[in-house]
Amino acid sequence: MRSLAETIDRPALLVAPFDAELFGRWWFEGPGFLAELFRQGPEQGLAFTHLREVLGQGQALQVCRPTPGWGRNGSGPRGRWCGV
Repeated sequence: MRSLAETIDRPALLVAPFDAELFGRWWFEGPGFLAELFRQGPEQGLAFTHLREVLGQGQALQVCRPTPGWGRNGSGPRGRWCGV
């Protein structure tokens, strides 16, 4: 996020939507992961907000569309993920 903020003309914003069905059912560690993320994030300079608040500010957003990580062509052979 820090390096991204240095290359664009607005504050960096990461949107990370999660499928709630994953938590506890398919992704046992999910709730613990999120708890640690919210605990450690501020220590690392991350701030958390609601997307609705950001969109309500009316500022232009720079949109990046990364390669999907799920489904067809999302993960490849030998542990490749997101085309990496």
